[in-house]
Amino acid sequence: MAQWKSAVTPALRRHVEFQAVVGVRDVQAEVADTAITALVALARMRPDAAEYFAGRIAEKSSRFLPQQPAFDDAVSAELP
Repeated sequence: MAQWKSAVTPALRRHVEFQAVVGVRDVQAEVADTAITALVALARMRPDAAEYFAGRIAEKSSRFLPQQPAFDDAVSAELP
């Protein structure tokens, strides 16, 4: 019996790990599909969807993301 357990346990462990990876990939695909659906819906609802979305991104990023120097400022700082 111990010999059977030692042979199956690694295979079972690999199967469970594989299922976990597949599950994560499925969730990632669903999140991406949801984002695409939301962007399509926004584009159909607003003729100015790109500008509106850019404004919302700017607003949310200023509230929730740490402030970083502008790209030009960062490049200029690295130049001799």
